[in-house]
Amino acid sequence: MSCGRGAVPSLACAACLCLYHPVCLGLTHAPPHPFYCKNCDSSSPRDPPSSVHKSGVTTASGLQAPVPVPASVNQAADTVPVPRLVPAPKTQKSDKRVLLRMKMSGGADGQKVWAVSPSATSAPTQAGPAPSAQPSQATPQTPNASSATFQRHALPQSEKAGRRVTNGASPPPAALPSPRRRGRTKADDAANFSNFHASAREKNYDVALQIFQYVGMRDLARCARVCKLWQTLTDTPALWRHVRMKNSHVSDWGGLCALLKKRSTKWLDLRKMLLPSNDTVFWDQFIESVGTVDTLERLELCRCPARVVEAVCRRVSSLRALCAPAICDTVLDPEPLAELPRLELLRLKSLKGLSLTRNLQPLSALTDLQHLSLTSIKELGWCACEVVGQLERLESLELGECSFGSPFAAALAKLVRLRRLRLERGVPHCAASALLKALASLPKLTRLELVNFDVKVGFDDALAECTNIQRLLIIPTYVSQSATTNKQVLSGVLRLKDTLTHLMWGVTIELLRVTELFIDQCEAGGETEAADGQGARRELGECIPVLKPVPGCRLPDDLRHVAGPPQVEILPIPTLQRLLSAQLPNTKLKLLRIPFHATWRQTLADFQ
Repeated sequence: MSCGRGAVPSLACAACLCLYHPVCLGLTHAPPHPFYCKNCDSSSPRDPPSSVHKSGVTTASGLQAPVPVPASVNQAADTVPVPRLVPAPKTQKSDKRVLLRMKMSGGADGQKVWAVSPSATSAPTQAGPAPSAQPSQATPQTPNASSATFQRHALPQSEKAGRRVTNGASPPPAALPSPRRRGRTKADDAANFSNFHASAREKNYDVALQIFQYVGMRDLARCARVCKLWQTLTDTPALWRHVRMKNSHVSDWGGLCALLKKRSTKWLDLRKMLLPSNDTVFWDQFIESVGTVDTLERLELCRCPARVVEAVCRRVSSLRALCAPAICDTVLDPEPLAELPRLELLRLKSLKGLSLTRNLQPLSALTDLQHLSLTSIKELGWCACEVVGQLERLESLELGECSFGSPFAAALAKLVRLRRLRLERGVPHCAASALLKALASLPKLTRLELVNFDVKVGFDDALAECTNIQRLLIIPTYVSQSATTNKQVLSGVLRLKDTLTHLMWGVTIELLRVTELFIDQCEAGGETEAADGQGARRELGECIPVLKPVPGCRLPDDLRHVAGPPQVEILPIPTLQRLLSAQLPNTKLKLLRIPFHATWRQTLADFQ
């Protein structure tokens, strides 16, 4: 390159890749074999290859390091060295270099260990310090590394199998314990619950069972698969005494009933359980298997046909309580009820209304009955309902479709243990006054609920005689003569101010709308302008009609009056609230605004 010819050199050394002019080397054309310059010509007999490079690195066997040939002393300084053409060396299979890989040992202070690759461990060598690397292969340094150990020998096979060393790496040294955890034993999570359970049982309080009582049957079955301790806990008879099948599906009633019998289950609750689309086979299997659970005492059914109720009465004679609040049929035979002599609670209700195939005379065999609810039986007054007079131990009674006459009032007078009475849908020809007078003679009766009951003249006098009533729920029907109905209710309630502790008065939204239309018609027919009429309605708010004179007190003079019939007073709801609060200072009051279709949902249990 120092000849100064200016042409681009086209001859390159196969070893060092230096470029030369062929003319400078005495060549007219490129040689057919690989070209080596004089500096790279290691096969010259005059200059044997050196085993030590000028950098001090010992080369591996079979690999030649480029060693410069010293110039002759007699050679001129400005003479360009002419390389010799030598034949290409024979291809030799060079030994594989030893591959060094850095691997974290996991020891303290970030110590590094050099592991030998399996491909390089075929020929064992003596352990020793590694030679210094070339500048292009500098050893990686880390600031936290205090020392480095180089290992180039292969481990014996037995030692590898015993120590489970990967890629010939030396096993990591034992980790030093943390100062924070030194001297403390690691807590065993598996034994933690066992110790807690044992300590709770020593104090005669099994908290685990208390928690499992809030778990459903599906989750309880999953808990039994956790461990042997949990399986023992889930087998406790106390957890199977009351079985709830909410959000659960049963595919094998035979297996479930066998398990219920084994666990001595006494209460089976099927409400809100998952039913198949075609439940005919489902209920057939239930009827065949439920009779085997002879320990069952209380059964609550979900939506089911009437034949299920009849079959349960025939097969499970040990029942003390039977509830079927969602019968999907319209016809029921009450005859199988007589086969439950131990029955104490009976609640039957249909979604469409029940028609009985015979009268209620089979109920006379239920001498231990204490709670009876028949709220959806059509024409109950014609089904010999006077039989309830023979149930002397009755404490709670709920009846619907009340079309009773005077004989039923005489039967009620015999229930001396009755504490709660609920009557729904009292028809106009029902002897309401006679029923109230019969209830006045019951000493233990303290709760009375009259829902959708038709109120006639004389109702206030009969209600005033019921001085034993402490809690009263009344929702009139308001079918006709709503002003007279409100006056009768208000007059009768105010006369019970000495004994009444809770009062719920339900006013239907339909009555409030009719009263608003009545006010509009009265305002439109008078001399008051339409704008004044709207302002008066906004000032009055929601109102109910009451027949004059309003019982209880004299209305204030500044009360806004609305033109209308002279015998009717339009009484706003807030004014009625203040009137009752003033006359009944020791009574808790609650005025309800409810639609007619939701009246049957109201109960005194919601008012404490």
